[in-house]
Amino acid sequence: MDIAAAGVVSRRIVAGPTPTFSDVNAPMTGLRLPAPFRPLVALGVLALAACGPGAPAAVAPETSPDTPPPSSAQPQGLAEQLGARCADAATGRDCVIGNLEAGDYYDIELSPRCDAEGFFAGVSAPEAVALDALPVTGSDARPNAALSEGQFLCVQAIARSGQQPAYYYAIAIAPGDVAACRGAPVCARYGERPVRWQAQVRTGTACTVDARWQGDCARGWIAADALDVFSNGLAE
Repeated sequence: MDIAAAGVVSRRIVAGPTPTFSDVNAPMTGLRLPAPFRPLVALGVLALAACGPGAPAAVAPETSPDTPPPSSAQPQGLAEQLGARCADAATGRDCVIGNLEAGDYYDIELSPRCDAEGFFAGVSAPEAVALDALPVTGSDARPNAALSEGQFLCVQAIARSGQQPAYYYAIAIAPGDVAACRGAPVCARYGERPVRWQAQVRTGTACTVDARWQGDCARGWIAADALDVFSNGLAE
């Protein structure tokens, strides 16, 4: 895949500070295993990291037609889904994706929920490509889908290279699925827009959201400069 044509932004190989969602403006060829084995792989990676001087590149998450497990509404479940390694998996603290030993990685901040406690954005570019994995050394990131300008998004993770966000992991949803969005002016500017499907596998089940997404919701890592992030929440 021509990553440049897919809208992948360039990055510096640098270890950034621990990110915080309060400052939204403030890097793997993966072994693709069946979903039931992914937690075991994640535990093995953490064990290797504890025993060696560095950590191997993270395993790229597999694009799956299945709906996410209930735990994906929690930091640990989301971290496993994205292939992130965290110092504290239960709280999703100090997470990274990429090759720590080579210094080619992103700092990851998680925000699992898509309800009133969630974090939201809209597509501001004519088209935004959602990748199935972060582009790091040796990765095979592919475009899941291309989203149209004006699409409303639930942001579940921020990937930072240094101080600034480089990518957002986002889910394309309808504003009406978020109770706190109804009547909010910012939600009137964004909504459901055409999706050009690519690598993402679909089941034919409609996308719905109730704190967590279910069904065929277009999702993936989107370059930060393609989004209008609601830094003040839905009250903007």
